[in-house]
Parts: sequence; C-alpha cells; structure tokens
Amino acid sequence: MNRAASSELVRSRGVGQRARAAGAALIGSLAWRQIGGALRLSPRELEVVRGVFDNLTESALAANLRVSPHTIHSHMNRVFLKLQATTRAQLVLRVMEQLLFLTRAEGSLLPPICPKQENGRCPFLRRKPRSGFRGVPL
Repeated sequence: MNRAASSELVRSRGVGQRARAAGAALIGSLAWRQIGGALRLSPRELEVVRGVFDNLTESALAANLRVSPHTIHSHMNRVFLKLQATTRAQLVLRVMEQLLFLTRAEGSLLPPICPKQENGRCPFLRRKPRSGFRGVPL
C-alpha cells in the first residue's frame, strides 16, 4: 500500500468511525440486501455503495476492501451506469429512493418508514404535494 492510501485509510478510520455510524449503518443489513437485489448490484458493488454512504474515497475503499483503486473506480463506474447517476449525491438519492419504494411495496419484508403508513394516515404520502413543493411526490 502506498503512503497516500495508507494515510487516507488512517484518516477514514479516525473520522470514519463516526461517519460509519451515520452512513451505511443507518440502513440495516436486510434493507441493504433488498436494495442490492432490487437495483441488480453485485455484492462487491453493494460494498462500494455502502462505502459511498460512509463518505469514503476510492483510495480508502480500495484499502478497506484490499483491492486496487483502479478496481474500485471500475466498480464505481458500473454502479453509476446501473443507477443512472453521475455524482455520489445522485447515487445516494437513488439508493434512498429505492429504500423508500421497498418500504412501501406490498409484501415487503421491510417495515414502513412512517408508522402511520399502514392505516393510510402518513402525511408524507399525500396525493397532492404541498404548495411550493417542487420534488416528486412519493
């Protein structure tokens, strides 16, 4: 491992411990498996996506997964193509969109995000968007 990758790994572990708790750890392992299956991601691509959620650089991901940075770059390119994303932010949004879809899907193993969703009273699932809302309603 070169010096830059080594120092990046140390930085990612020092700061990353907190980032991991607020990143990929926010989504449970069952949800990650379901997301990976729904988006047709390979197990390694899913690991790379989880690294993106932890805000790891390609060098830090390569060090953590014990592969070359070029390999991680190839995985990232494939993930971007599969998810039709061009930035890490778009990738994260696409994954979260899939998570929300899976929690609303009939027969899903994932619990609903909103406890009022089951009885149709979730305020986030209204048919008409609020005034000024410019996003895509769920």
